[in-house]
Amino acid sequence: MDSNKRKVMAELERCFHLDQVELIDFPLLPGGTIVKDCTGAQLVFYHDILTGQIKTAAPQRQVG
Repeated sequence: MDSNKRKVMAELERCFHLDQVELIDFPLLPGGTIVKDCTGAQLVFYHDILTGQIKTAAPQRQVG
């Protein structure tokens, strides 16, 4: 596991009960991991290498 992934996983362990969510690798972003909850809601967590912070992004939903 690379350092970006370790940083993301540490944040996920801090914020979630990992046995209650599904984690999916998202290699397009540094340390990228999709967190999917029991309702199907998803967030992408990744390490922003410019700021050194863990960031999140929600996928855009199509309307209509």
